Amino acid sequence: MTQKEFIEVLEEKRYSYVEEGGKIVVTSRGGIDLNYITSLPEEVVFKNGGDVFLNAIKNLPSGIEFGSDGNVFLDSLISITPGVEFRNWTHPRMDYLFKGWFYNWKGNINGIQPNRLLNKMIAIGMFNQEK
Repeated sequence: MTQKEFIEVLEEKRYSYVEEGGKIVVTSRGGIDLNYITSLPEEVVFKNGGDVFLNAIKNLPSGIEFGSDGNVFLDSLISITPGVEFRNWTHPRMDYLFKGWFYNWKGNINGIQPNRLLNKMIAIGMFNQEK
């Protein structure tokens, strides 16, 4: 999906956004339900006031940031490109990769915030399945 196509989706759903330095920043007050889209363009930042539903997404491209006030639902996700960051206060749910919520994953390390561990794993390419 291109950035232009993603903007069309946001406008169709009446979700507010701004463009900043080549990034699309989603700024809606509430949740974002985009369960029907199967891809995202690079350089999208979610700074909305609620949950983000992206359950049909299988791959996250570089430059995606989650800084929303709610949960992130990525149940079909199989690949995460380095450059993706989870900065939201809650944790993502990734049924395919972790069989549920990341904070419940048995590989978490006591004393290290789960999102910090997840971001490090993403940064070193542990989930990058691009060919």
